[in-house]
Amino acid sequence: GDVALAWERPAVVASGGAAPTPRANASLTALGRTLYLFGGHDPASGTCFNDVLALDTEHDPWEWRRVEVQGGSPPPRHSHAACSVRGNCLLVFGGAGQDRPLNDVWVFDPETARWTFPTLGGELPVAREMHILTEVGGGRALLLGGRDAGGRVLRDARLLDLDALAWGAAVQALPTPCCAHSAVAFSRSSLGLQQPATAAGAGEGKGQRGAPDGVLVFGGFTGEEISNAVQVLDPASLEAAPLSELAAGPNDFCPPARLAHAAVALPNQDAMLVFGGVEAATDLSDVVLLHLQGALPLIEEID
Repeated sequence: GDVALAWERPAVVASGGAAPTPRANASLTALGRTLYLFGGHDPASGTCFNDVLALDTEHDPWEWRRVEVQGGSPPPRHSHAACSVRGNCLLVFGGAGQDRPLNDVWVFDPETARWTFPTLGGELPVAREMHILTEVGGGRALLLGGRDAGGRVLRDARLLDLDALAWGAAVQALPTPCCAHSAVAFSRSSLGLQQPATAAGAGEGKGQRGAPDGVLVFGGFTGEEISNAVQVLDPASLEAAPLSELAAGPNDFCPPARLAHAAVALPNQDAMLVFGGVEAATDLSDVVLLHLQGALPLIEEID
């Protein structure tokens, strides 16, 4: 392809022992040029974390600092979801607690270094882990899938109004249940979605702030098998469908089915980058690109 990618290990320092302890299934959320790490767990010991660390990427070298939280903190957790809210705060939903999945919402304000436990409008989603919370424009985030306390893999979608802090109604949006998947927001035109016919997206009254993005959902675990399905979800209708006419890459390349991977939209390009994850018998370290431009969406492996 015509995309040049290269790994780089930036110089990172940690003064006063601020480097994070080894962990998995934490969240890392960008608020401006600062990245906030929250939670996660040590699979070897089973220790679950609820600390907050900040990585300053504005200066060279990058620097870790441990945030001294004022007041109480959320219960320790991993496999949760997080996104930015109100421009400069961090919102955390659910995850795997010490002995069960959670469905609480916490908001962290870096200016005051305090957590708050807000009361949200709407019906609270069921407790879950390994779900996705993706910002989709118009002051909203999309909650998608996960696994509940009984081990049932979910296929529901909910919109969260990030200004009013209110949940929308649940819709069984995904054709099959999914957890440990990825969901990345793109422009509607990139995904072939039509503009909403009415201003109110999904009945939540937020469409007047601009048409919502589309969401590209990839991989995950269905409860029966590991998936490599690529689906398009429309936040305006909360309907999902397989990405039509997906072309194989060079030499008929098709990425392995996977779960617990990472995915991100490449800036200024209609492409999604996928890294790693877990397939049936091994952990992955591959880099895969899904190109959305051209006659057909095209997926390729990056050496």
